[in-house]
Amino acid sequence: MAVDNSNTLDRMRKDKDFLNSEYQRAQQVINDREKQGLDISAQQRYLNTIGNINQANWGGAGLSSTKQFDQEAYLKQFQDQVNNMYNQQKESQLAQLRAQRDQAVGQINQQKAQVAPQYQGMRNQTDAVNLQNVQKLREAMANAGLTSSGENVTAQVNMANQRQNSLNSLNLQEQQTIDDLDRRIADLNNPASENALIAQLEAERARALLDLGMQADQIGYSRGRDQIMDNRWQTQWDYGVGRDQVADNQWKQQFDYQLGRDRVEDSRWREQWEYGKQRDAISDQQRAQALQWEKQQFQTEQAWRSYVYNNMSASEKAQLEWNREMFGDDMAWKIEESNRKDKLARDQMAFESGFLEP
Repeated sequence: MAVDNSNTLDRMRKDKDFLNSEYQRAQQVINDREKQGLDISAQQRYLNTIGNINQANWGGAGLSSTKQFDQEAYLKQFQDQVNNMYNQQKESQLAQLRAQRDQAVGQINQQKAQVAPQYQGMRNQTDAVNLQNVQKLREAMANAGLTSSGENVTAQVNMANQRQNSLNSLNLQEQQTIDDLDRRIADLNNPASENALIAQLEAERARALLDLGMQADQIGYSRGRDQIMDNRWQTQWDYGVGRDQVADNQWKQQFDYQLGRDRVEDSRWREQWEYGKQRDAISDQQRAQALQWEKQQFQTEQAWRSYVYNNMSASEKAQLEWNREMFGDDMAWKIEESNRKDKLARDQMAFESGFLEP
């Protein structure tokens, strides 16, 4: 939880609402990470920091506990919203369905109104054709001198029957057309479509209300668990405060004891340092005296240098030559004098201790 910075901490010290929001957010993060099996040590430390600020800046009154969840009121509120939504949806879709039905019925009634004139015209055309055929038959029979013959009578009867059959066929077709249009209107007016739509919407409403109830149960359970966690945290916090006070007292005692020990150690170190300083001064004096005594055995500085050079090892001569090249002849011999002091001092100490080798 990368929020533990100075700006956030300062704001929590000044803004109690922000302190409380950070507290609630930290708890939610901890709950989520616990469910995922993740480490919550950093988040717990941040929560403890919030508790420290609450105690130091707000006297422990900056954090409000989790608000009691009214499951019944929550459920009632959202049930009303769900019911209103589905009622509006049902009214809208039923109105759309009925408008489509009324439009379709109106179009069929227009077709139905056109059926009678259409078939009346077809009957009139049939009669006109029949009259033309009758006139042609009369003329043909007259020309053949068969006007009063039985053959003419038979032909007239057949023609009359043919006309009637044509009219009957048109009347049957007209009735079938009317019946088909009425059946289509009846199908459109069948309440089955409306009932199916209502049943579908009511099923969706029931499912939404069921989901809402389950959600309310989950929220109620989660809020209850949050309250338990709040109480547990407060208990742990109070215990931690007590333990911190004990730890502070123990640390103070240890600090005072260590301070006394440090003073003793400082005094001892000072004595040892003074003693070492005196020993170093004596050692420096002895080294200088040993070198001075050795140089007094020779008439000139150059004679001493020749003696020392002749008694050097190959590596010591090589070191002297290197120092000459780097620093010059005088500085090289000053370096050698320092090394010579150390060697003479060691030889003298060894001699005095009885370990000087021949």
